[in-house]
Amino acid sequence: MVKTIIKFCLPYGCFYLLQKYRLKKSIAADLAGVVVRDRENALIERDNKISSTPPKSYDEIANYFIDTYNIPAQEVIDGSIPKENCDTIIAQCIRLKKPTLHLLNIGNYLGVALLYIINELKNKEISCLVTIIDPNIPHRGVTDLQTKFFDASQRFGLLKDILLIPGYSLNKSLSNDGVEFNSYNPIQNFDREVAPENVLLSLTKRQFGTFDIAILDGNHNSTYLKNEISQVDKMLNKGGLIVFDDVNDFWSPIKTTVKNFTENYQKTYDQVVYDGRILIAQKKSN
Repeated sequence: MVKTIIKFCLPYGCFYLLQKYRLKKSIAADLAGVVVRDRENALIERDNKISSTPPKSYDEIANYFIDTYNIPAQEVIDGSIPKENCDTIIAQCIRLKKPTLHLLNIGNYLGVALLYIINELKNKEISCLVTIIDPNIPHRGVTDLQTKFFDASQRFGLLKDILLIPGYSLNKSLSNDGVEFNSYNPIQNFDREVAPENVLLSLTKRQFGTFDIAILDGNHNSTYLKNEISQVDKMLNKGGLIVFDDVNDFWSPIKTTVKNFTENYQKTYDQVVYDGRILIAQKKSN
């Protein structure tokens, strides 16, 4: 009825323009709907093409980086926690008897060890909510570590519960512990390496939450590690595990720092295992 009144009241030219506008608007809406549907279908098709298959072994994860990105095997293996030491960590995680573990990983590199650990725990029906702190700067001559890690995480179906924060746990420090790899000089490139600093402190200020496990495998400077321990201690749940890598004679400053930790924190931590490289201490519940 209203349309009829408008039709007779308006001049024919105005009515024609109004109808044309409505038709144009209707077509635009239809086209927008088609675009949205096409985009949704494209995403579904993309997800179907991406094969996410859990890794069958530690070596499969390592070889993925070697084969996919043509990274020298020595750089992948030497820069990662070995399988047998990962198994030490896994055994202690299982001992906590929790269905879900909040895990903090400081220093990720390519993430071979981390992906192996969380996949093995997943096989034991233990899920992990993982927070990673890593500045995403070149390491051992390998660049764009974050993209490579996310790619592998997706490939192995482990990306869902991973949060990676690109930044330094404390203040900015030299990459590669100051050692030159494949003509990459950390000192000359120091100013070009940019990432947020003091991420641990930022997480504390933001009341980010606490963790059941903290793996410290980043900076090899003893003072830096000592300060990381102080920050991580505030974020670790009672009964939680703090994991140290490279506790051996090759990294004697690290070994000394961790030894001092076990002595100075006796009232709050118990050493539970040391396998010659990995040392794990548990925060006391009382």
